[in-house]
Amino acid sequence: MYKTIESIRRMNEKVTLLGIGPMSKTVVDASIESAMENDFPLCFIASRNQIEKNELGGGYVESWDSYDFSSYIDSKIKEVHYDGVVFKGRDHGGPWQKDEEYSGKIPFDESMKNATDSFTYDLEAGFDLLHIDTSKDPDFPGMVPCDIAVGRVIKLLAAIEKYKANRSMNHTVYEVSLEETREDYLPISQFKQFVELMVSEADKRKMPRPAFIVGNTGTLIRMDKNYGKFDMETVVKLKKISDAYGMILKEHNADYLDSACLKLHPELGIGMANVAPEFGKRETEALIKLYKMEEEFFSLHDVNGVEKSNFLSTVFSDIKKSGKWMKWVPNKKTDMGMIDDPMLKEVIISVNGHYFYSKDSLIKARRILFDNLRKFEICKDPDRYVKDNIKRGIQRYVDGFNLKNLSSKIREYQDYESKNHLKNSAMIAFTGRSYE
Repeated sequence: MYKTIESIRRMNEKVTLLGIGPMSKTVVDASIESAMENDFPLCFIASRNQIEKNELGGGYVESWDSYDFSSYIDSKIKEVHYDGVVFKGRDHGGPWQKDEEYSGKIPFDESMKNATDSFTYDLEAGFDLLHIDTSKDPDFPGMVPCDIAVGRVIKLLAAIEKYKANRSMNHTVYEVSLEETREDYLPISQFKQFVELMVSEADKRKMPRPAFIVGNTGTLIRMDKNYGKFDMETVVKLKKISDAYGMILKEHNADYLDSACLKLHPELGIGMANVAPEFGKRETEALIKLYKMEEEFFSLHDVNGVEKSNFLSTVFSDIKKSGKWMKWVPNKKTDMGMIDDPMLKEVIISVNGHYFYSKDSLIKARRILFDNLRKFEICKDPDRYVKDNIKRGIQRYVDGFNLKNLSSKIREYQDYESKNHLKNSAMIAFTGRSYE
């Protein structure tokens, strides 16, 4: 991944890489198809809640651990003959970044050990990018103080680098961040303090500087909207600080931003942006539409003896029991009763459905739904219908971030650099002088 990042920098391409949250197997499949069709570098960014080793609680996406996830991607790209660039990344790795660890308030030493075990397992599984996020601590509900957050980053970075050195592992790209997703954001001075301290401590110990630094650009996701306000002036200031230390500014929570805003990202120099919930929502939206087609057909035709999918009621039951939907409520003090509002039921399902697609009840409901759609020729290829809706969402970012044909441009540049290097080496050997 480092080579790709460096090539983009040297090419002076105004692009913003897209980090895709693997919300489900269908989202992974749709992402690979989109990368093939648009020829852009594919980067998956998996949180510990999504993908995690079983000993640390597992994840909700297909019950995959890091090896399962990595192996599935490798087998899928081989199956479809995709020869583009694919990166596998850990998003929000670190202490208390698994929901159960935070809510259970596990001890500090245990949380750090779990984080280290998670990172090293990712490396063994072939991950390229590790996001070290020390912004969570149940003892600091507002925000972890800067010096403590940096100290924990350095401790984890040292443990990871030691593990790699003992196994002669390749270069790893690191990402760091200071603050949790929140409605207000830190003063620029605190971001600068974090970066300066982070770089100083890493340099002092001769450890690699993180390639990416996450800055709060004003984005904030609640339900199916970006409630934040993308702040260009803030981005310019964050970028200036990042550049001063040779780091790449990265944005989280780019979901649901409008197309005009997305087009500003490459121009402003945001090197990468993560999108996840929006793609999960697009999958569920498509499934809801298919369910409505099934319901309409059954209401108009006599199909006694045929089992209905009951998809909507099944997924809603799981959502309501889990309480996961509360994470996305705009105002937790006043909006907790919205789960019982019939007008909001479909929105809540579309935003939260992806958490449950690995459950037996939803696997069965989805299978029955697709069987009925095909059997009665309501929709000949429901799987394609769902994937295409996800791909339309991904396309917004491909277009806005100038990603079309980027993989080919990078390959051409790297081939050119390689030939120039060989040519220059030959000239030095023959004349003692550089060709350049």
